[in-house]
Amino acid sequence: MSSPSKNSGPGFSATFSAGVLVAASISGCKEKENNQSPLEPVNGGLRLNLNPLELAGTSFSAGLSENFRYQEPAAGAQVILTHTVRAGETLSGIVRKQLGSSSSLAEVVKLNKDANPNFDPDLLRVGQTIILPFSITSSPGPESASSPKKLATSSEVAPAVDYSSNLDFRAMLRYHEGIRNKTYLCPAGKITVGVGRNLSSRHSAQEIEKYINKTFSGDQIESWLTDDIRSAQRDLERVFGKEKWFLELSENRKMVLISMTFVMGVGRVWSEEENGQRVIKRSGLQSFKGMLAALEANDFEAAAKHILDSRFGRNGGNRPHELARMMQDDRMPSIPERFYLAAK
Repeated sequence: MSSPSKNSGPGFSATFSAGVLVAASISGCKEKENNQSPLEPVNGGLRLNLNPLELAGTSFSAGLSENFRYQEPAAGAQVILTHTVRAGETLSGIVRKQLGSSSSLAEVVKLNKDANPNFDPDLLRVGQTIILPFSITSSPGPESASSPKKLATSSEVAPAVDYSSNLDFRAMLRYHEGIRNKTYLCPAGKITVGVGRNLSSRHSAQEIEKYINKTFSGDQIESWLTDDIRSAQRDLERVFGKEKWFLELSENRKMVLISMTFVMGVGRVWSEEENGQRVIKRSGLQSFKGMLAALEANDFEAAAKHILDSRFGRNGGNRPHELARMMQDDRMPSIPERFYLAAK
């Protein structure tokens, strides 16, 4: 196993064997002042650089230029994953769940202390990001993705109004996310496949290993896309489905919210104690307080401005601009015809 190497500067750098760096699931790094991506090309692979003290922030979403590419990890390479602490979790429990046993606990403690000297394994807080290593133990080579049936998702139950069957919406998601039949590293540093299907937030390290070095069929990718649209729609309706403003939204404007939920999740609202006071925290779509208030007031121009006046708006490329126009004008953006074709 090759261990992550440290930069001479303040950032944390993960580098892997054979000149290939495999970076995965960095959730919670803040943008650098010059909005640089934390990824840089190295020996044909990628190197991930981040300041470990910034790991508790919101998701990094700066785009990658075309010269960046993700390489499939070779056998023996180490992949860095992260886990966001939930209420009631302990470090040993997290390690057992994600890595299969607690035998790697000392390694996890050392890795996190190297990245952040203030890390205390006995005092985890909700929302804290834990860095987890695991090794690729085999390199099975490309497979057809009719392959292990356990990789296929169970289909989401179709809602009454099923946006996964809207051909314009499917084309828009293919256009914004791209279509990849192998795992790749998305701009937020997460292992992804198909049409923006985030594996890092869905699976443990051991489960993700089953996806590496496999080629998935178009049918599988389209099935995942259907499931992911339905999942985003279900989460959105679970939180806002009884709100009058939501029920009265047009289909196009609901699709804007589903697309944003597809990217960042519907999120949650919770409270934490800071300096002796309870502070309300928000994540995902629910962190867009201004946009949601504008929607409740039927002010779609203001809602569009709030989409752009956000980290998502600043770092999400063309997508937030097109979604903002779609929110304001109640009109689907122009999508290149090739994205209306199902994945092959």
